[in-house]
Amino acid sequence: MGEKILIVIPVVTGILLAGFGVLIRRLKLYFLIAGYNFASPYEKSHVDSAGLSVLVEKGLVLIGCLTALLGVAEYLFRLNTALCLFTAIVYSGLVLFCAVRMCVMAQRFVS
Repeated sequence: MGEKILIVIPVVTGILLAGFGVLIRRLKLYFLIAGYNFASPYEKSHVDSAGLSVLVEKGLVLIGCLTALLGVAEYLFRLNTALCLFTAIVYSGLVLFCAVRMCVMAQRFVS
């Protein structure tokens, strides 16, 4: 049972992240985008919400897939401690890169 949880947590987290990305775009839940909820009506009128939601969806789906893939890889390959630490560092770097890239690209949707 203890080993099964190692795959369940990252996979469920990945599915939730990807699901939120899809919900933001498809159901127009723009208030889930950080900072958008607190913007004034004037500021919201200068944001391309549809374009921004596409970017957020792609980013969250990518991060969700990476998270689920990490959990599956650690479970299937039974990584030792050093290799597990290495994959965690690489994963963290990829997620940080995706997040920073999303922040930079989001500037295109503000006029």
